[in-house]
Amino acid sequence: AYGAQYIQIVVNRVEDEDPHHTNLIIGENLGHGAPAEVLTFYNKLFFGYEQKHKYVLRAKLDFEEGSEENKQLDENNIGMIAKLKLNKRLVGYIIFGEKTSGILYTLEDVDLVKNHYSEIAVALQNAVRYNRIKQFNLELQEKVDVATLKLKKSNARLRKLDKAKDDFLSIASHQLRT
Repeated sequence: AYGAQYIQIVVNRVEDEDPHHTNLIIGENLGHGAPAEVLTFYNKLFFGYEQKHKYVLRAKLDFEEGSEENKQLDENNIGMIAKLKLNKRLVGYIIFGEKTSGILYTLEDVDLVKNHYSEIAVALQNAVRYNRIKQFNLELQEKVDVATLKLKKSNARLRKLDKAKDDFLSIASHQLRT
C-alpha cells in the first residue's frame, strides 16, 4: 500500500449491526481523496464478494474490464479499497488511491491490509466512539453551564428577597417597639 496517491478513511457513524443502517462520512484524507458523492458506491462494490469473505478489492484486477465498477474506481483514482467490519458491523472503509508509480496493487499489498484489517477496524471504531464521547461531554458541559447560570440568578434573586424580608422585619419590629 506504499506509494498511494492518497489514503482516505470513511467512517460509519451508526453503531448497530444492521448492514442497511449506515451513515458514512469521510473521516480523514492523506492526500486528495475521492469525493463524498462516491460514498454510496462503496457498498455496491462488495456485492457478491462478501459471501466469499473478500473484503479487500483492487481496481482493474477484481472487476471486469469496462465494468461500471472499474469506471467509477478509475474516475476517482481508487486503486484499492478495504471494507472494515467488526462482528458483522460495518465500521467503514479505507481507500487507497492509485500508486504514484502507476503499478497496480499486488497480492502483497492486499495481504498487508488483510494482516492489519482488524486492528485498523478497531482503531477506527475507537476513534469514532472517542469523538462521540467527546461531543457528548461538550454538550453535557454546556447544559451544566446553563443550569449553573440559572442557579446563580435564582440564588441572587433569593438573596434580594431574603434581604427585603430582613429589612421588613427590622422595620416592623422597630415600629412595634415604638
